[in-house]
Amino acid sequence: MKRSAFSLHATRMAVLALALGSLAGCESLNDMFASDRVNYKDTPTAPPLNVPQDLSSAPSDQKYVAPPPTVTLGGAAQRTVTPAGNATLGVPNSQDPFGMHVERDGDRRWLVVDGRTPDDVWPQLQEFWTENGFTLTTDSPSTGIMTTDWAENRANIP
Repeated sequence: MKRSAFSLHATRMAVLALALGSLAGCESLNDMFASDRVNYKDTPTAPPLNVPQDLSSAPSDQKYVAPPPTVTLGGAAQRTVTPAGNATLGVPNSQDPFGMHVERDGDRRWLVVDGRTPDDVWPQLQEFWTENGFTLTTDSPSTGIMTTDWAENRANIP
């Protein structure tokens, strides 16, 4: 009987020591491998980047400036296309029944609207983007700049 009580007590102590060692070991393993992980929550944020004035092309003195028409053919303005395929001039025609269309030059795009002021069109543009599921990241009527986030549809992703 004495022997089984001793072995039971020894077994309990061994299990307790193993459990305590495991708990302490988990903590020391976290400390040992912590340098390999990047802690995104505690990293300091860097100051925002400043764009040099000579690189910024946002209009400062004229509101909503679009490139002027440059090519006319028979008295009617035509769209010119750069070798890269970018439309640099647009005039409403039969393809633009509402008197508005999007023009682009490289990675820049703008909306050309005839017969309405920017103050009339701005709320309609905001409504258009939000109804179509886009989030406006920049919404500045004073500079004429509206920027959206990417619209992601993950409905069909397994």
